[in-house]
Amino acid sequence: MKHDIKNNTQSDRKKTILNAAMKLFSRTDFHEVTVDEIAHNADLSKGTLYLYFENKEDLFFSIIKEKTNEFFSRLEKAISHKQPFEQTLHDFIKTYLHFFKENKAYFKIIHSEKLRTTMEDHQRMRDLGIKVFQNFINLTEKMIIAGKEENNIGNINADIAAIGLQGMLNYFVFHQIFNNENIAVEKETEQIKKLFLYGVSKKN
Repeated sequence: MKHDIKNNTQSDRKKTILNAAMKLFSRTDFHEVTVDEIAHNADLSKGTLYLYFENKEDLFFSIIKEKTNEFFSRLEKAISHKQPFEQTLHDFIKTYLHFFKENKAYFKIIHSEKLRTTMEDHQRMRDLGIKVFQNFINLTEKMIIAGKEENNIGNINADIAAIGLQGMLNYFVFHQIFNNENIAVEKETEQIKKLFLYGVSKKN
């Protein structure tokens, strides 16, 4: 029992550090954020912070890794239910919007040049970005192919459709967050879904 409590405490502390660092990195360039500042905002000592992360770079990439894993876990769950394609699409878009509404700081980090250190770190960030993009496209293609099999989508290339949906969602959230606008998830889910399914046709 004591072991479980200890593990929970460690997990909570790590989450606290990640959240404090994420907020700082989303507001300030990477090189301007100090470990002391992160520890202060997490209400922990710098020594405690180093028990969980080797350095500032390790902490930065841990944020990207953990939040990205959470993001894809939610999306995979959204499309895992056996239901009509239009409902799956609705759940997928809604999950995407909800996630970034709850994690605005993370969104700002991945869409900003925050990591300005070594060329190796630049390349690592670039490789992560490519991997995330491809994972998203693969997951979206899977959903779209299922829709085609139901005859709910026309004879369109699934890869192109997936890239189109990704572009719509990404730019929509980018515009909302960087303009400090509230994401009205339910309303905007319907708008994006209809735009993706029907375009600007007057028939729908």
